[in-house]
Amino acid sequence: MWPAPDVRAAALVCVLAATVAAQQTETFVAPDGTTFVLAPDPAMPLVHWAVATLVLDPPRYAGLSLATMRSSLAGTWTAGSVDADRERAALDEQDRAWRAWAAAPGDASLLAQLVDRTQKAEGLGDRAAFRRVLAALPVHRPEIVDRYPASVVVLSTVAEAIADVGRALVDRREHVALRNLHVVWPEIVVERGLAQLGDPATRVRAEVLALAMPDHPFGRMLDVPETAMPPRDLAFATWQTTQRPERTVHALVGAFDPEAVKATLQQTFEATALPPSEAPPPVVPRPVTSLRRSVVTGLPKPMVAIAFVLPPDLDRTLLTVTAHWLARGPESCLGQDLLRKGRKTAKVRVEAPWPPTRNAAGMLLVEVEDEAGVDKLADLVLQACRQVAVAEPTASALAAVIAAEQRERTATANDPRAIAEALALDRLLFPKAPVTPFERVDPKAVLRVATRIVSTQPIIVEGRP
Repeated sequence: MWPAPDVRAAALVCVLAATVAAQQTETFVAPDGTTFVLAPDPAMPLVHWAVATLVLDPPRYAGLSLATMRSSLAGTWTAGSVDADRERAALDEQDRAWRAWAAAPGDASLLAQLVDRTQKAEGLGDRAAFRRVLAALPVHRPEIVDRYPASVVVLSTVAEAIADVGRALVDRREHVALRNLHVVWPEIVVERGLAQLGDPATRVRAEVLALAMPDHPFGRMLDVPETAMPPRDLAFATWQTTQRPERTVHALVGAFDPEAVKATLQQTFEATALPPSEAPPPVVPRPVTSLRRSVVTGLPKPMVAIAFVLPPDLDRTLLTVTAHWLARGPESCLGQDLLRKGRKTAKVRVEAPWPPTRNAAGMLLVEVEDEAGVDKLADLVLQACRQVAVAEPTASALAAVIAAEQRERTATANDPRAIAEALALDRLLFPKAPVTPFERVDPKAVLRVATRIVSTQPIIVEGRP
């Protein structure tokens, strides 16, 4: 589903962050409020830098935070502008022309005006200039990664360029131009629409969220995309809200002197002129005191979704292992139980925490798709989940789950850019949530977590053709 966030990234950072934390790491806060995580590794020839920021979209424009992130690589008022004041005015004129044409798309004169003002704006700004500045520092492969509820800038550089790269990142934060927002926004709208069309479970998940967390911002990601161009002033306000230093974490991994780098970053990230703003309070699931059940029709394939509200302050590794053991794939307890009961075409998957959120304040979502139909399937799945949570996993079953999780992360853990990204995400999204190394996972603890989860009242949504 769009924006295609890796919902297992939360589990991934458990392992990657723990792997790097075993080395020498240091976390500090710069004078402007930016958090830094330093993970020096002399064996790495480069420095890999990740900057994670929270997604805080305005209600009507889901995806605007990501759009401003992508647009930020098109430069700043100091990098790419022929005349900053004239370009600001031209982009504002272009914005008004977009709005006028959108209100009357059949008006040829308004379209001509839009084309004219777009050409004038583009003549005053160079979208490639900031990337050329970065390349000269040098910076290799700057990219924007969507990890809802965060967005991440990832790049690679050398230790000698850390001060220059830091100054470029501050310039981007303070003086972004958003000069190609009119290009980026339609791309995001199309991506989101295509992803929804390609994922028949979107409507079922939207119904689950409506029953449990109707005010959660992720619900807007499941709505029909807003096609209207967001106003530039709203885009700038969104940028300034998401980029506030206290909502930003930088992680650096590679060959550098941590004391020298810390001193450099404290000087570079000294102050911000971004206006102060309050982030919306976190949305947590409503207590479910009785069974909630709903039906969604018109799906191409029958399926059921069962969601359990997660208890607070769960250990992330225990949650990952418990969800995998319980309902991830055909080898899981639920997958095997359904096979024994004759549901040979049932496909089982699980996500936890869901929706993607900070501090794992969400739900465990079990989805079962079965081309044979869903009659009595929801009750069968619920019964199986509760029967599973009465005996702790055997040593062999637990070892198989842990081995599968570790194999899945091996390739990523060997990628230093992914490690930097994971460290930044971990500190931003899970500053307090406990995490246990895989080798210390106890079968009794897995059973306790499973029992706490599935003993609560569920939310059940059936998807029918």
